[in-house]
Amino acid sequence: MQLSLGLLTAAAAGSLASPHLARANTTTCKCYADQSCWPTDSRWKALNQAVQGRLVNFVPPAAACYPTYGNATTANADACTAIQANWTNANWIVDQSAQTFSNFWNNNSCSAAADKCGDKCAQGLSPSMIVTANNQFDVQVSVNFARIQNLRLVIRNTGHDYLGRSAGFGSLALNTHRLNNIQFVKSYTGPGNYTGGAVKVGAGVLFRDLYPAAKAEGVDVVGAESMTVGISGGYVQGGGHSPLSGLYGMASDNVLAFDAILASGKQVQINSESNSDLFWALKGGGPGTFAAITGVTVKTHPVIACTGATLSIAYNQPSFWKAVAAFHNQTTALVDAGIYAAYTVTKAGGLTVRPFVAPNITIDQFSTMVEPLVSQLATLNVTYTLSKVVSYPTFDDLYHALFSADADAGGGNTLLSGRLFSKDDVTKNGAAINSAIGDLVNAGHTFVGVAVNPGHAVPDPDSSVSAVHPVWRNAATSTFWKFEPPACLSEAGRLGALQNLTRLGDALRKASPGSAVYANEGNANEPNWQETFWGANYKKLYDIKIKYDPSGVFWAPATPGAELWALVDEKQLCKSA
Repeated sequence: MQLSLGLLTAAAAGSLASPHLARANTTTCKCYADQSCWPTDSRWKALNQAVQGRLVNFVPPAAACYPTYGNATTANADACTAIQANWTNANWIVDQSAQTFSNFWNNNSCSAAADKCGDKCAQGLSPSMIVTANNQFDVQVSVNFARIQNLRLVIRNTGHDYLGRSAGFGSLALNTHRLNNIQFVKSYTGPGNYTGGAVKVGAGVLFRDLYPAAKAEGVDVVGAESMTVGISGGYVQGGGHSPLSGLYGMASDNVLAFDAILASGKQVQINSESNSDLFWALKGGGPGTFAAITGVTVKTHPVIACTGATLSIAYNQPSFWKAVAAFHNQTTALVDAGIYAAYTVTKAGGLTVRPFVAPNITIDQFSTMVEPLVSQLATLNVTYTLSKVVSYPTFDDLYHALFSADADAGGGNTLLSGRLFSKDDVTKNGAAINSAIGDLVNAGHTFVGVAVNPGHAVPDPDSSVSAVHPVWRNAATSTFWKFEPPACLSEAGRLGALQNLTRLGDALRKASPGSAVYANEGNANEPNWQETFWGANYKKLYDIKIKYDPSGVFWAPATPGAELWALVDEKQLCKSA
């Protein structure tokens, strides 16, 4: 028994009704491999034929380091050695079919790390089946199959995911990593008033691909500080802050169009004139929940000179936390000038700003802007190092000179919780915020931030440009801290780790009542996440989700409409009571 391609690609539900593709039994939960509603072998075979052999049973990459996986013999010493060498390598992780940067979300059930959990390789919380899409047709077929067979569908591009959105036990995973076309145009002719340069990219394009291509084209794009982030996925759908955001706003502000497959299976283009409500929602309203994105078109910008520098302040000195407070107090003035600053605070390394990015600002102008901070540090009598201030001819030159090469490392058990501080909170509640940060760092956690204000050049008082939380337009810093629970935890231990992560953020929440959380760098169990991630935009986002995906084909934790479903024992996805 085979499933015809025509049936799979039809958009209307009536066209899909066929003896060859019987709808799975209607239940309150998604179907899993141990249930009678799970697709038969013939149906999986038909799907595999439709996607030309790109459907596979998921096998964890580290299975080579174990005797068996399921009923298969998987031991391979040479392959295991290579996997162990690359286990934390970002470029290796993004090229895998379903690996995530945090192994917490696959339950460390098949690890190549030294602290692996036992001598058996198990599925853990990983997908059951994977389609590695080569084109939009593959995506369309996969979405239709998941909808009709009532399967949990997970969209995975790079695995840059610390909230469990691109992982899912027993799911059909749709990997978009091979959709990597890049096409520049000098003058955009699509809907809207914009007529400048643009680039259309496939969903699998990473900034390691796009930055060099943009350099060769002689343009800049608003992108991430991490080379292995993909532009079309969680980055732009969650908002996407950038070293160039002080000039051009969020990455989502720069989107001109999306190519997508809706939950119905319909292939659509989404822009300011076609599906305009969905266009707004996809620009910062949350990843993996509205549609399967196959491509995005974004603005390009003329190449500009960027001034840069680094700053370090040693931890082990009496006035260290006063110095951190001085830095945070100065972020409001710096971001109002369009400056971006990426920084970390740790017990081992103190405060490290690597780097300051001042786009279209001269050395003299930048030096004047940081002088108040330098003066305060001198008054505090702290030991610090401010590098030579350099003007780079392009952002690309600055990027390769100053950004940390190891910022992408993954393979651990990292969880994140964050806070997006408004300028008002930094000004009015700076002491309480600084105290809460100190408690986190002194307890051994790594605190990470970017000082940036995407509203500096893109005012958005009515949220008409994109769906990001309105606090972004009055932001001083977007921050998160890392929580590293043990790798080998019971179900109760995992729950306890997530509860501890939430508890650790209580002091910062209390200290910054007018602030929010960046939806891409937060805690999936954030209290009142709907308000904290999206503010007043949430009701509209929820309504758009229901309009385009009423049956919940797409689901990701802590995204609009996620509260309509719940994970039972972290595995089975069921409708909420």
